[in-house]
Amino acid sequence: MKFHVPAWPGLLAAALVVAADQGTKLVVAHYRDHLPYKIVGGLRIEYTQNTGVSFSLFRGQAGLLIIIVGIVTAAVLVGLLTTPRRYAVPLGLILGGSLGNWVDRARLGYVVDFVTAPHWPTFNMADVSLVAGMALLAVMVFWPQRRTE
Repeated sequence: MKFHVPAWPGLLAAALVVAADQGTKLVVAHYRDHLPYKIVGGLRIEYTQNTGVSFSLFRGQAGLLIIIVGIVTAAVLVGLLTTPRRYAVPLGLILGGSLGNWVDRARLGYVVDFVTAPHWPTFNMADVSLVAGMALLAVMVFWPQRRTE
């Protein structure tokens, strides 16, 4: 296995995501007695505890989820350290999102979600980072690359 030293942009992205995710969750937890708070339209901030994963699947299985998410997170980290640098930022976003929610599960036994939109499950910064990283990675992998000659 060959490690690529230039993984630092991905590691930096992951660290920033974890800091932003955990920071926003601390603020929301601090003000939870004053929530929900309407932002605009049907978008609002409210404090929720999700013991499952997306769409509340595997609810109440914190121990199992800590193990599974830990393994997936380790695999993403290995991918970040072994793939070309152009994939560093999307993998870093995925890693940061995974770590942000993993920290909640390990520390609290649930994930703090706080952004609620109409017709969509409540989510957090880590979830946004996961989706953005996966979308960016998909575009980079599947979008035809133009060759400059």
